[in-house]
Amino acid sequence: MLIKRTPIFLLAFIAAAFAKEIVPAVPALSGGCYQISTAEELYGFAEIVNGNDSVPANESACAILQSDIVVNDSLVNGWDWNSKKEDELIPWTRINRFSGTFDGNGHVISGLFSSDLVGIFYELYASDEHSTVIKNLGIENVYFSSDEGRMGNLAQYVNGDSASVVQVTNVYVRSSTMRALGRNTTMGSIIGYVGNQGILRMNNCYSSAILSKDRATPNRLVGAAIDKISTVSLENCYRITQKGGYDDSYSYYGKLMDSSAFYNGVVTFLLREGKDGAIWGQDVGNDSFPNFSGTFKNSIAGRYNVTFHTFDGDTAKYFDNYIAGLTTELPNGTSRENLLFGGWYRDEEFTGKYDTVISNKTTGDLEYWAKMYDQYKVIYHSNGAVWDTVYSYGCGDLNVGIRGGILLTDSVDCYLGGIGGGLANHFHRDSSIFLGWYDNEELTGNRVYSITTSDKGDKEFYAKWYELKRPAIDPADSCYEISDAAELYGFAALANGEFTRYGEWPEHVCGKLTKDIVLNEKVLKDDGTLDSARASAFMKWPGIGIRSGLFDGQGHKISGLYSEETGLFGYAGIKYSTTVFVVRNLKIEDSFISSESYVGGVVNNVPRLGNLYLENVHIDGAVYGWRYVGGLVGISEGNLVVKNSGHRGIIGATDKADVGGIVGLNWEHLYIVQSYNEGLIIDMDGYSVMGGLIGEFSRYAVVVNSYNTANFIDVEEDGGSIGGLLGGYRRDRHNEAMYDVSQAFFLNNYNMGTFGNQQPARMNRREVIFENDYYISGTLPDDTTGVAVPASAFVDGTVAKALHDYVQKDADGVELAGGDYGANWIQGDEYPVLTGSETRDIAWLSNYPSGYILFYTPGQELPLPTPTFSDYTFLGWRLDGAEVTKIPSTASGILEMRAQWDYTSKVSSSSVASSSSEVASSSSSEVKSSSSTANSSSSADGKSSSSKGKDAIVAMGIAPQFSLMTVGRSIQISAARVGAAYAVFDMQGGIVMQGRVAAANFSLDMPRSTTYLVRIGSQVQKVTLK
Repeated sequence: MLIKRTPIFLLAFIAAAFAKEIVPAVPALSGGCYQISTAEELYGFAEIVNGNDSVPANESACAILQSDIVVNDSLVNGWDWNSKKEDELIPWTRINRFSGTFDGNGHVISGLFSSDLVGIFYELYASDEHSTVIKNLGIENVYFSSDEGRMGNLAQYVNGDSASVVQVTNVYVRSSTMRALGRNTTMGSIIGYVGNQGILRMNNCYSSAILSKDRATPNRLVGAAIDKISTVSLENCYRITQKGGYDDSYSYYGKLMDSSAFYNGVVTFLLREGKDGAIWGQDVGNDSFPNFSGTFKNSIAGRYNVTFHTFDGDTAKYFDNYIAGLTTELPNGTSRENLLFGGWYRDEEFTGKYDTVISNKTTGDLEYWAKMYDQYKVIYHSNGAVWDTVYSYGCGDLNVGIRGGILLTDSVDCYLGGIGGGLANHFHRDSSIFLGWYDNEELTGNRVYSITTSDKGDKEFYAKWYELKRPAIDPADSCYEISDAAELYGFAALANGEFTRYGEWPEHVCGKLTKDIVLNEKVLKDDGTLDSARASAFMKWPGIGIRSGLFDGQGHKISGLYSEETGLFGYAGIKYSTTVFVVRNLKIEDSFISSESYVGGVVNNVPRLGNLYLENVHIDGAVYGWRYVGGLVGISEGNLVVKNSGHRGIIGATDKADVGGIVGLNWEHLYIVQSYNEGLIIDMDGYSVMGGLIGEFSRYAVVVNSYNTANFIDVEEDGGSIGGLLGGYRRDRHNEAMYDVSQAFFLNNYNMGTFGNQQPARMNRREVIFENDYYISGTLPDDTTGVAVPASAFVDGTVAKALHDYVQKDADGVELAGGDYGANWIQGDEYPVLTGSETRDIAWLSNYPSGYILFYTPGQELPLPTPTFSDYTFLGWRLDGAEVTKIPSTASGILEMRAQWDYTSKVSSSSVASSSSEVASSSSSEVKSSSSTANSSSSADGKSSSSKGKDAIVAMGIAPQFSLMTVGRSIQISAARVGAAYAVFDMQGGIVMQGRVAAANFSLDMPRSTTYLVRIGSQVQKVTLK
């Protein structure tokens, strides 16, 4: 049969738009089927089926491939649509309706391309007159792009007469891409859509094609069907899990297999098991996918027997074989009343862990035994509690997730014999604390924490509650009066807004003890550690969160405080609060406080801008925590005042912590007056910053008349920073202090703590100044934090006398009105101790770059010093918005004031003092930010901190005693005090040079001729180089 040339010329015309052309050829006809050996003959067969105006279409034609067909070899060799042009390719002319037989004969068609059409066939149509068969065909490296609504690499549609079938057997699509240009496109890697009256039967097929469009698309063998049940049947057909797409579970989409099942030969094994499957082959290790070689080798794939043993009367059906090389899920086990399936085991003794799958590495016949658990009921008597949610408990270990286990819900709970389990806890009872479950209605005996593996039989549990009491309010001061443990817990609940389920959190709270309160008995052992054998019986303390207010112990104590998350208070003050929270006249003893977060014995955290005042607060107990740990306060991000207070016991920390006997870390202003720490400080993880009083601080610190006797232990001995009174100050990445800490000082204190084998930290005296402080010789680097004395000096009264005799003086050696003194120091049995209390409050006077610290007595006036400075008129100290020259009798609390100056010279205010417009006022109840340096000297003979800088803490107000003269760019200085700190400032406040005075007469060479300020000690002079 000859074909007229018109269709061929038509094809040539179509191809003319492209750089490459193909001339269709008529394939030979043998036995009623066209024999196709070349790409030209494939195009020729398409013309035979499609027909034209001169030649009718032959839709029922038969074709057999005689060889592999490659149309565009560039597609086979990795053609990239984004970098290549389509005019390099020969477009495919699709076969329209086809109702015949197309036998690939084990060959592959590859390299087909179309930018506007899709599929080798548009429609496979099964008619009553002709059967439609596609078989033994591979499709590889084809690229179709179209905006048509249905897309499939083999065919877009399957349609037909009512009872006719399209049969697709032994077909695969691999390394092929379809690109949908339109929306709502249905895509299938082999068939796009099975339409009305179409019936599709596919067997022994697979696809690894890429289906791409404007959304994630599953790799389906068939995109969709008008009737999924009756029109489509897939048997032994597989698809690879596509990365980035989602996977559907409909059977007519094909069974999902991961890539390993293709690579290791499992899919090939299954295809070969199908009808006419001998055509399939694979050389595992060399071939990544099944092919038509007919030879199968180097694979572990095989079918093996598997037997499941359960219980008598089990009627469930289980599979009896598996495919080696394929990961196979084991079946869900069968449970029955009071008997729960607990997993499949490989032996009758149920050793090891149960299996949920047969691994793809497993071979050989297998046997599994079902482990069954006795199932028992659990009934909870909550005694008035409200269940927070509709809870659901599965029997057994909820963290294991046994396959096939029964899930019981609502009010019926259960447990499994041999497994046990935890008890319910999703409930709440107003004004009560849950104390545990008991196994009897009388709530006697021991608390039950869980159901054990040895328990059997149904269980009933009864809830025990601790009834909180609402403390009475004293009408005289509106404070809650707390007289016992129930009222203390009730006060905590009220302050936390948790006394009732929907309670409110109060802004201001006041509470006071009227009696000593015992929360638990004998929490600590004699060595100060937790009695862990009894810990489970202790009632836990929940902590109190207070925004502002007062907690007054009135001289009473709280003993037996046990907490696993907080000190007495979780936090005190809140970031938007400008008021003060005060804790005073309280002792906490026999207590154990721990947390996996920040923790302090009294307060965990003072929030930013918060203000906490602790006075006469003492804690005797162990404190353990993470990162920021303090005997009294874990971390203060606000302002902290500690007076006449202290900690005694063990302090332990983990995770590169800041650890201090009083406070772990303080960010803002810190005042510690007449306070102490005794016991032991332990770093359990290494590389922590540890101080006897302060772990770290970052801004301003004042520590006077305080001491530490606690020794330091670094368990890991791997570094960190260990100091006597202070562990260190916050540094930036340049190892500089993060903030201006030049006015931080430690005055009239001592440290007896030792450091074991660890090297203590050296302090920079320019940033932290120590005056009349003492430590044991050899424990700290010389001359960094005070005066080194032998250990005997702490016992024989030498140090106690030096501390006791200390009086703060001005530069002329005259006692400073309102200065510090050591009259409260006495000799104790083993070391100096404090007697009485410091009743005075502190005033911090800032006069950049120096200042004062004074003590004043509320109710009494105190004249303030009058500093002098060349060319400036002193206006007074700014307090409550006004300039004052004395502290009024109405003042109380911490005061922070800044010197106010009037000037007429060109000197910048920032270089000497704040201008008259600057305001740094404070009220008696608030702590304000400022900068200052206080200066003093010791009256104890030879007991200054060192010969260097002993005047770092002296009062201003006296005319400079040193003399200046200029020679060229050199400043000649005479009569300077040896050892005093000196600094030269430019008129913008920048430091030009600084150091220590080595000789009374010396000179400084300056970089340029201009005006400078020279400070030696606390005295300042101006000099101009011309």
